[in-house]
Amino acid sequence: MASSTITTTKIPSSIQLKQQQDGSDQSILLRTIRDEAGEKVADYISEILNLKAINNINTLLIPSSLSLPSDAVIIDGVRAIVDLKLLNRTRYINKYIKGINQILPDGGLYVARFESQHQRERRFFSHKCGFISRIEKFLDFGVHRVIPRFKYLNKMYFAITRGKYRILSLAEAMGRIASCGFALIEHRQIDGFTFAIAIKTRLPLTGYKPTYGPIVRLNRIGKNGKIIKVYKFRTMHPFSEFIQDYVVKMNGYNKVGKPANDFRVTAWGKIFRKYWLDELPQVLNVLKGQMRIVGVRPLSPTRFNELSEFLKTERVREKPGCIPPYVSLNMPSADTNVKAEVLYMWEKAIQDNRISRSAVNFRFFCSAVFNIFTNRIVSA
Repeated sequence: MASSTITTTKIPSSIQLKQQQDGSDQSILLRTIRDEAGEKVADYISEILNLKAINNINTLLIPSSLSLPSDAVIIDGVRAIVDLKLLNRTRYINKYIKGINQILPDGGLYVARFESQHQRERRFFSHKCGFISRIEKFLDFGVHRVIPRFKYLNKMYFAITRGKYRILSLAEAMGRIASCGFALIEHRQIDGFTFAIAIKTRLPLTGYKPTYGPIVRLNRIGKNGKIIKVYKFRTMHPFSEFIQDYVVKMNGYNKVGKPANDFRVTAWGKIFRKYWLDELPQVLNVLKGQMRIVGVRPLSPTRFNELSEFLKTERVREKPGCIPPYVSLNMPSADTNVKAEVLYMWEKAIQDNRISRSAVNFRFFCSAVFNIFTNRIVSA
């Protein structure tokens, strides 16, 4: 096989990017991965990329001590990139991943490495007593997770740390990868780090501005199929919206129709959801005329597209509501909450005037309030 062309414009000659050219160089690639990350990682990546048998794919290895400038390299012929540099130690993570996207062709594989928040906590605090561990985790989280989120403090933080100690949740790290044009295939935890396998499916998003504040705006299907921004208190890690398909593919839905074992939900988010507090900002959508107090659930495009064509047609005739019918009818499972919406829409459809339809909404509202306050139904 002819060797690939590597053209660099700013990479110093001292940086060596090991590239698989043919079968004779496979041992060099595997040995380098083994030296950099250990035997288990080398075996896993060899299994994913089939390096021992591969003869038609060029693999670029980025050692952990180096960085690949996102706008300073053009490499032809590369079909897979194994990146052993921790994303946690990258100053501009999305810009960096977009550079990876630029190098790879459509269908190219990207192996990313990072340390999740839970892995960091186990590394630093698992051997300490409970009280001291909780205090140190709180301080560590405040310095390396909260401060970088503030508009002005983050400049000081990154000037001091150079971004080498950033805390990344599992959801945020993989969500960033997905937002930069990759579809997640799988992830695995090995020797205290997470390795995410992704395939390039498109160019990175442009104009997207992530939010880190307490209130988020989520894309939901509104009346007439229009995308509306639904307000909620944040219960998920940033960038979580980009990996909903991946979470559903891995775990499916739970009994109330939410993604099962959803690692995107934060610890405080679980409390907010339990007591329905995350729904309160939707009052803003009601005031804007996008939603009603009672109505069908405001579904994400992913969940909406899983419905039958009949349900899609009927649902978009209605404004979505803050209080969905399954709360009123106490039908929270994944199957019955859809039936509850059908019953609600049918009951409204048979009414012959606006007053009668308003009466239906009022009755569903009263039933929902009764079920919530008597604990007959609880949030997911």
